[in-house]
Amino acid sequence: MPDPQQSPGLEDLAAFVLVAETGSFTAAAKRLRVPKSTVSRRIARLEEDLSTALVVRTSRRVMLSEAGTLYLERIAPALTRIEEASRDAREDRDRPRGHLRVTAPFDIATGWLAAVLPQFRAAHPQVTLEVIADDRRLDLVSEGIDLALRAATQLEDSTLVARKLATIESGLWASPKYLKKHGHPKKIEDLAKHDMLVMRASQGRARIQLHDDAGVERSVDVTVPLTSNDPTFLRSMAIMGAGIALLPALHGDSKLQLEPVLPTWTTGGATLFLVYPSARALPAKVRVFRDFLIEQAPAIERCK
Repeated sequence: MPDPQQSPGLEDLAAFVLVAETGSFTAAAKRLRVPKSTVSRRIARLEEDLSTALVVRTSRRVMLSEAGTLYLERIAPALTRIEEASRDAREDRDRPRGHLRVTAPFDIATGWLAAVLPQFRAAHPQVTLEVIADDRRLDLVSEGIDLALRAATQLEDSTLVARKLATIESGLWASPKYLKKHGHPKKIEDLAKHDMLVMRASQGRARIQLHDDAGVERSVDVTVPLTSNDPTFLRSMAIMGAGIALLPALHGDSKLQLEPVLPTWTTGGATLFLVYPSARALPAKVRVFRDFLIEQAPAIERCK
């Protein structure tokens, strides 16, 4: 296996290519913005590394030796590709483009995130998006994911960067069809007379705790004919008139054919975090998407 310490350095190779192009140590030094002696030293070091003479110095011009000509033919295309790759890397840092992989829980992905993504795409058409809807906490580094949206009361300690986006509280929602048939609850105790759709229940029963805008807390035992760990499913059942659903605020939207029930009462909320592997030298596509979500986040809390 070659010894990396004996491989020519990129600075030496770049100096050699410029000397070959200009036929002059002085001109190459001006292009590189270094002293002529530096260029001479780099060429000498390259020749020493290769154990062969690459240039022939005359009184009027610097010319390539036969070995130098053959060497130039081999390395010039490689250096061009390196320069192009470096330029592309800088552009990725400065200009939003490329493929962006994002993960979010199903309800966030199919609800709020789906609603705001068209606006982002319109502003950044050179960024393609892949949304991975998954309630599991995927490993961002090993899965090659750029950002994640996570709802939690708190995040576990990690090396990830976490930015709070919003607090998502859950409220009560029902379809007009259900409310027309069963009536509007007027107070918390009335919920005991209704079919409730909640995420956690035991044998068709549950106790839900709510608080109002003044911080007053109340609890009530309710009947739960249908439960699920997926709020999107509960939302669909509520739209079909199966009962009053306890849903995150972002699911309570008139466009989804739901009306608020006892709107001043909500549950304690979870925090929606934006999580990404590192804040250092973020690619432009990640940076602009992060900033876009931060800008859009207040709309979540306005859904309450």
